[in-house]
Amino acid sequence: MLREVEVLARTHTEMAIGVLAEIARSRSAPAAARVMAAEALLDRGWGKSKQVVSVESTTEVLSDDDIELAIRQRLREIIIDGEISESDSAVPRLAGPEAGCSAAGAEEEEVPDFA
Repeated sequence: MLREVEVLARTHTEMAIGVLAEIARSRSAPAAARVMAAEALLDRGWGKSKQVVSVESTTEVLSDDDIELAIRQRLREIIIDGEISESDSAVPRLAGPEAGCSAAGAEEEEVPDFA
C-alpha cells in the first residue's frame, strides 16, 4: 500500500515543482513562503546542504583503583542506603538462587566488608 502511495505522489512531481517555483517567484506571496519554496526547490534539485557539527568532549581516565573505589562506593549506597537509581535498572543482574540457579558444586567466595 505504501509503495502505491509513493507512486501516486510521484505522478504529481512536475506540478508540485511548478507550484513551488510559482510561489518562489510571486512578489505577492509572503517572504517566508517564498523562501521556503525556494529552499524546497534547491533541496530537491541539489540535495540538502551539509551541516557542520562540532563536538567537544573531555574524558577522565581512571585508574583501576579509582574504578574499584567508585564501584565499592556505589555498592555501599545500594546495599546500605537502598538507593537504586534509574541507571542501575539497566545493569544486568547476576544469576543467583532467586533466578533458579543452583550453587551446588560452587566454591564459596569471600564477601567484601562494606562497613
